[in-house]
Amino acid sequence: MKPRPNNPTQNHRRRPRWSVSLLALLLLLAADPSTAAVRASLDRDTVYAGDVFTLTIESDSRSSNQQPDLAPLKKDFEVLGTNTSTQVSIINGRRSDKTQWHVQLQPQRVGQLRIPPIEVGGKKTAAITLEVTEAPQQTAAQAGQPVFIETEADSSGKPVYVQQQIPYTVRLYYDDRLQEGELNAPEPENAVIERLGEEKRYNTLRHGRQYHVIERNYVISPEKSGALHIPPANFRGRISVPQPERQTRQPRSSMEEFLSNSPFANDPFFRDRLRAGLFGGSFANPGQPISIRSRAIDMTIKPRPAAASQDWLPAEAVNLSDSWTENPPQLKVGEPVSRTITIQTKGLSVSQIPELTIAAPANTRVYPEASEQENRTDGKTIYGVRTRTLTYIPAMQGTLDVPPITLNWWDTH
Repeated sequence: MKPRPNNPTQNHRRRPRWSVSLLALLLLLAADPSTAAVRASLDRDTVYAGDVFTLTIESDSRSSNQQPDLAPLKKDFEVLGTNTSTQVSIINGRRSDKTQWHVQLQPQRVGQLRIPPIEVGGKKTAAITLEVTEAPQQTAAQAGQPVFIETEADSSGKPVYVQQQIPYTVRLYYDDRLQEGELNAPEPENAVIERLGEEKRYNTLRHGRQYHVIERNYVISPEKSGALHIPPANFRGRISVPQPERQTRQPRSSMEEFLSNSPFANDPFFRDRLRAGLFGGSFANPGQPISIRSRAIDMTIKPRPAAASQDWLPAEAVNLSDSWTENPPQLKVGEPVSRTITIQTKGLSVSQIPELTIAAPANTRVYPEASEQENRTDGKTIYGVRTRTLTYIPAMQGTLDVPPITLNWWDTH
């Protein structure tokens, strides 16, 4: 029997073939739609009757041969259209796929409506609740105009205290005649206004007319008690207006004289294109200037209650927590142990969260670091987060008695 020759080239070829086959198998397993999760979300959880909103359905697979079953939506909504996007990423040799369906919906009635579970490839999304309300009277009165503004300050019918944050919304409604413009928020006296997140854009139907909508959300924090006057939001811009036809006997302009005497005057392509460039666009229809104002809003701000603590924290929710390097911490004489204290507030800016005074345990050195501050938002509410890390170094053996930390706040919810 002849010995099998040792062929490095042949061995080298076999190994990559197996590696490629294994990689392909792994990619197929990763992209298996049967293991993909599906989720659903809304761009807004409260809309007016006639508004068009977006339902986003997301699947962790390419789902090239699978489409969401939108039939359950037709009970309470009109499906206006669907856009699909696919994203593929490969990180450290692992592939991940994501498919999104953006479904444009319009509610067919007012009330608390339910977005039912949507099935994609045998998986279902969770149900979502949507609140549909009648358009306010202000909108109904102005719906015949090409541009109008709607404002809303939400106190939920409850008393508003000094330094409490008031959600404030501005919506600009406009039709296709709008050419350009600038929307400005009000600047109330004795109050701070802060914009939350990015603006939202969508379409709506008002009294049989289609409008585009730009929605911006703010919070207003009154700095003193008493009367709070929120001035109107304002918009300045231009809308296109019908242009009267020119009279045949109207004297020609110098530019028209030039064109008629040009050697290219008999070239219809040159003549039409040049005239369109010179007299078209904004020159052909410079538009009509408009200035629009919303209604003003007046509110009464209550002073800080006498029963409130020295640190005045009017918020919807406050959470105080701590964590150690090890849980439970392992303490040894002369060795440092870190403790992180976090304060999270809902409806309160981080600048309003006080710096806590933390007492040191007996026979222990404490070294606090500078606090980290951050404001977050979900587009409707502001969340303040203050984090501080302290290092504890026990100086002697025994029991370490860490004093409690107390933070008093006022529940505005």
